Amino acid sequence: MNATTLFLSYLCVGVASGAWALWRRGRTAWPSAVALVLLWPLWLPFEMGEQESAARDPTVRRIITALDECDAAARGTELDDYLDGALTEALIRDVQRIAERSRALQAELARAAPGSEVAERLGRACERDVQQLAELAEAAEHLRAELVLARYGSAGDVRAIVDELSARVEGLRSVSG
Repeated sequence: MNATTLFLSYLCVGVASGAWALWRRGRTAWPSAVALVLLWPLWLPFEMGEQESAARDPTVRRIITALDECDAAARGTELDDYLDGALTEALIRDVQRIAERSRALQAELARAAPGSEVAERLGRACERDVQQLAELAEAAEHLRAELVLARYGSAGDVRAIVDELSARVEGLRSVSG
């Protein structure tokens, strides 16, 4: 194999990886896509690891799917500027951080002495996180439905739903530090 063939093979894999990142995460993934084209052997594990960590929790998967679909539904409408890909990506990153916190609390709960005050407090914190993530999933799915209705001219107040969803995520983020 000569150097030209090797270079073209490297470039093809990089372009395919970059296209995959753009397909998976939308237009906000341009920096990652460029990094994948140039440095795919180093960057691809990080890009794939992001997907795997989110895939662990079905509630987080529901939220991410709904937010991705919201982003797609808002494209080409007057709400495209309001609910842009950057906001969607920020919400997804925050939800993933909250889910990581919840997993860390559950791990600590597993190590705590059963019946102790610490175990009870950790249990309440875990239950609160699970409940709040479920509520976020419902809100994101509600937003998706409203955006689909907005496309056909019969939506409710989509901006209020986006603001509520952002406020809920911000509230969870402030609790998790």
